[in-house]
Amino acid sequence: MSILKKLFGGAKSPGIVIKPQSGGAPEKANTGDLVTVFDQFGRTLQMPKETWRTQVLPANLTAKRNDAEALYALIVSALRDGYVADVLEPARHLAAIDPQPLRAANLLGVVLLQLNRHEEARRILEAALATHGEEGTALTNLAKAYSGLGDVDKADSLLWRAIERDPNQENGLLWYAAIQKERGGPEAQREAFERAARVPNSWRPQLWLAREALSRGDATRAADLYRHALSRMEPVPADALMQISCDLGNGGQLSLLLELCTPEFDLQRHGVQVGNNLIKANLDLGRTKQARVILEALYAQQRPDWREVLTDWERRIDDAEQRFGVVEEQLNLQFLSLEQPLCAHGRLGFEALLPEKLEAAPRVTFLCGTATPAGPEATQPSVQRTDVLGQVTRSIPIYLAEEIYLRYTGKTRVLIPVVEGRGGFALLGMPWRFEDLRQSIHESDAVVLMHADARTTPWQLKFSLLSLPAGSSLAEWTLPFNPEDSMAALQAAYERLTGALTALPDMKLVRTPSPLSLSTPADVQSYVWCLESALVISTANAATNKEPAIWGERSLIDRLLDLAVSLPASIRCRILLLNAVEKEARRRPDIIKEYLEKLSLLQQRHPLGAGPATDLVAGAMKVIGGSVAAN
Repeated sequence: MSILKKLFGGAKSPGIVIKPQSGGAPEKANTGDLVTVFDQFGRTLQMPKETWRTQVLPANLTAKRNDAEALYALIVSALRDGYVADVLEPARHLAAIDPQPLRAANLLGVVLLQLNRHEEARRILEAALATHGEEGTALTNLAKAYSGLGDVDKADSLLWRAIERDPNQENGLLWYAAIQKERGGPEAQREAFERAARVPNSWRPQLWLAREALSRGDATRAADLYRHALSRMEPVPADALMQISCDLGNGGQLSLLLELCTPEFDLQRHGVQVGNNLIKANLDLGRTKQARVILEALYAQQRPDWREVLTDWERRIDDAEQRFGVVEEQLNLQFLSLEQPLCAHGRLGFEALLPEKLEAAPRVTFLCGTATPAGPEATQPSVQRTDVLGQVTRSIPIYLAEEIYLRYTGKTRVLIPVVEGRGGFALLGMPWRFEDLRQSIHESDAVVLMHADARTTPWQLKFSLLSLPAGSSLAEWTLPFNPEDSMAALQAAYERLTGALTALPDMKLVRTPSPLSLSTPADVQSYVWCLESALVISTANAATNKEPAIWGERSLIDRLLDLAVSLPASIRCRILLLNAVEKEARRRPDIIKEYLEKLSLLQQRHPLGAGPATDLVAGAMKVIGGSVAAN
């Protein structure tokens, strides 16, 4: 009979939640006064917009001052962010050095127009067009200059000339259509698009005519227009494919969307904007495998600015595959046993950094905690994503066991409850009973239990220290716990536990130094919250089922990498990361390939000091690289 059945009497008994393995960190909201940037490790950083404007942007512009391509891109990006006045002088400099003078003059004209310096913009654009020939975008901006100067007729004439030169420039085309609508209503706007569509090699006007056809319910006409337009694009611009996929999606034409857009989709050119629409269309049609293929391809582009939206799609795909919800079948609970600190648990030889243990050393067994959630109690087993409460019940016992192992002469073991055949962690809604655990913990000298009560704020963590073999209570204590600031609770839990254990004469625990110790309470808090990520990867790697219950795999690696970068001198954090990466490389080398450059950068910028860990870490990097290359 399984432990689960002994505890609850069957699969539909209340209080058990299967937690698919995830270590995704809570997301932080941006505010209007902050700008989000990413460092070379892919970490999200935020700074005040004014700091970006006055310090970062000028430094970037100076660094790229004589690189025309990079300077052009920086100025365009700054204009999109609204930093117009800040790029006027760089735009003037670009106009003097750019080997594409018409491009630079046009960009300078845009800056001047946004500053309402219409006469200067006119002079610069007219001179550039006279010297380098007519071009659609520059003509459109010249028309804007004349419009700003009050010469409507001249502006109208120039704008149509601009469309004749380039009917596919969005700025000029939409301005022309808007003017006609203002003067003659929606019919005049439609006629404007039809007139532009008659210009040779046009395709953008057809996109707007197709949108109008969709609004009338004429999907056949829209499809013809889209096919005609796509036949004239080589390659298909990102904004064009974005418009086609958006309009077809909004019009409910999902099959047509996939038929037209999937063959044209290019990861580098169209990115997450079009990828979003393709994923959604596939999901809405029940094509979860196709949606996941696109998701994985987007992940592989290693764009940190895409991570948040891709994680959300991963969650939606999992939901669509019905990986979560109430479980009807009977479940069996089993324990995974963790005998060493997670940072040394693997094939990379990091156990050589652990303190030696005598055969007769006392052993303390830790059970991953149970919990009472804040919401209504479950009436039957269910599969849910890991939440903060689940992380607390596992990470704190694992951390305490590691500290005893590293800092004292005793041995430790952590028993992690999982559901047989599913691979997900099990979180029980009622405290462990000693009589149900007796068979699993009989080789221990003491056992530590924890129950988290989340019904109040702060939460209450109740710890119980039991002696073996009788299971009598040696000590009990309760600590308040705030998930937002757990340093005090973690420190108190460790002190109360070590005080109780070292007071027992039969335990004979002696304190020993360890090179793997963490430096400050803040370091401890960061480390504990990352233990779940390493645990997830370890258990998924050892799972026998074909599809272990794991989601957000990249977020797991991201958290461990962030920890190692934030605490670069910590041997423990570095080997925790590398052990997890090596395990993930055996199962998902495609994911780890995305991280090799960041791992190398970490080693280059933050080499560990001389000692046995340095050689082990260097060897680990070779093993990881070889594992990825072999696959």
